Amino acid sequence: MELLDFLPAIITGLFIAPLGAYLKKRMDNLATNDDFDGALKQLKKSTKAVEQVKSQLNERFWVKQQIWETKRVAYEELIMCLNTSQRYLNELVIYLH
Repeated sequence: MELLDFLPAIITGLFIAPLGAYLKKRMDNLATNDDFDGALKQLKKSTKAVEQVKSQLNERFWVKQQIWETKRVAYEELIMCLNTSQRYLNELVIYLH
């Protein structure tokens, strides 16, 4: 047997096989990169949705807080008026006796 008979096997072993392994690794890296890009896009969408929900909740909380503050002021005024009325009635009772 001559060396020429083994030449295709030698070329395959030295050049084609490493090239195939390199291409396989390269394709795996490209697929991983594509998966990463997809995951990153999904993360951005999720983050945006979460921020919108947080914003809506903050708005609702702010509105409820403003309503409660308005009620608190009204209750304070009502209690002061009732207190004033009670003092007036007490003085009127004392005056009439």
